[in-house]
Amino acid sequence: MLGCAVAGGLMVLTAGRVWGAVTVRAATGSRVHVELPGHDVVAALSPLGVAVLVLGVVLLATRSWLRRAVGAVVVVIGAAIVAAVIANAPDVPKLLSHRAFAASGAAVHAGANGWAVLAGLAGGLAVFAGALVMVASQNWPALGARYDGPAAGVRDPATTAWDALDRGEDPTI
Repeated sequence: MLGCAVAGGLMVLTAGRVWGAVTVRAATGSRVHVELPGHDVVAALSPLGVAVLVLGVVLLATRSWLRRAVGAVVVVIGAAIVAAVIANAPDVPKLLSHRAFAASGAAVHAGANGWAVLAGLAGGLAVFAGALVMVASQNWPALGARYDGPAAGVRDPATTAWDALDRGEDPTI
């Protein structure tokens, strides 16, 4: 659960950070500063980060095969983030150049910073945490039985008394 929390938090954090920035001089002589945040490079980074955070909480409420299924979903999300970062991080200079050209009319050469690497590492951490859940979660404790619904055939005495009143019987006699 801690791995999911850290991975999801890092994904959300890196989505809002600037992955590339450049300042260029426009044709008019003014300076134009252009930034490219992570969510513009990998649009799914923030929503998938929130999903990993939520799935980390879901791990508390599940057990057995359902907990392993949640772990598998976390692995898939983490792998998707890693793949998206690997596919799109090299495009940061090109995207930044397009934005700067649109703003200034001049071509620029710019590079990316370490936020893309951190986003990829967060995806890798999610893969590791999900795989750990899939492999080792059989022996982990789950929520107590008091959170389960009533078993079939077992009736709550208070409910039985109310049912007797509904039938017109006096349960106190």
